[in-house]
Amino acid sequence: MPATQLHLIRWVDPAGAAEEDARHPDWIWLPILGPSAMLLLLRLQALLQVDPKPQLIDLHVMSQTLGLGTCDSKHAPIFRAMSRLVHFGLAKRMAAGQLAVRCRVADPSPHQLSGLTLPLQSAYRDVLLRRERAGDRDLPASGPSPRADPTIG
Repeated sequence: MPATQLHLIRWVDPAGAAEEDARHPDWIWLPILGPSAMLLLLRLQALLQVDPKPQLIDLHVMSQTLGLGTCDSKHAPIFRAMSRLVHFGLAKRMAAGQLAVRCRVADPSPHQLSGLTLPLQSAYRDVLLRRERAGDRDLPASGPSPRADPTIG
């Protein structure tokens, strides 16, 4: 039976990027991550915004509150959602039972964007143009890899 508790920590960018809310639109990551992983990411980020210290999460409760059912097997939806966050670089498995989550998410890569529908790609290009005109450039998708914050815990 898989572990039922998770130690959640904030994943900090080594370049010292601000830890404010990401300015990417959630709708652009939704078709890339899928609904379960997106919802899990938003919930974990919200928990870290309320209390940035490491937190112990009951995965049974988290899974049920997200509508993902139980987490009785290693193939449960919540574990698949966590794996997608790790796969796309939005979370990182640290020590046993510990997950670091980005609170600031970079823009999707050009490769990730190429898999979206043409209307979504066009709408996202519009977002980027408005951001550029406003002089508000977000972190590049290919920026340095963040690390877990060693000062916490």
